[in-house]
Amino acid sequence: MILHQNGFIELTYDVATDILTVRWPNVRAASGAELLYSFEKLLEVIRGYDIKKVLFDSRSNNLAVSDEEYRALNAQLGRDLVQTRVKKVARLGNFNTKRETILKDLSDEVLAETKADLHFQMFDTFADEERALQWLQED
Repeated sequence: MILHQNGFIELTYDVATDILTVRWPNVRAASGAELLYSFEKLLEVIRGYDIKKVLFDSRSNNLAVSDEEYRALNAQLGRDLVQTRVKKVARLGNFNTKRETILKDLSDEVLAETKADLHFQMFDTFADEERALQWLQED
């Protein structure tokens, strides 16, 4: 079921698997404020539905923001996610290798910063959606 959809984010919840899928449409131009609003909506849904498993589909994400802004936005999202009850996060990677490197470094940083409070069981990036969903459903 679609829980939220606008031009920047689509949140679909599968009740049977308890997985929230987050799709970033291929939006070329978006302001930091618009992206921040989308992140806030995402966190509101995660908290409101007590989501434990999230699949981020970043394959179509082609945002025209600077690498610095991209890094800052994703760092904040990572820190905010740690404050929820999410336990597993899977991510479908993007073909932009520079952005993928930024996100890999960020995930390592956020996990290191929040290790004492960390309740995530796992975080991983996948190329295949079927494998990512399978992994999220494993205990």
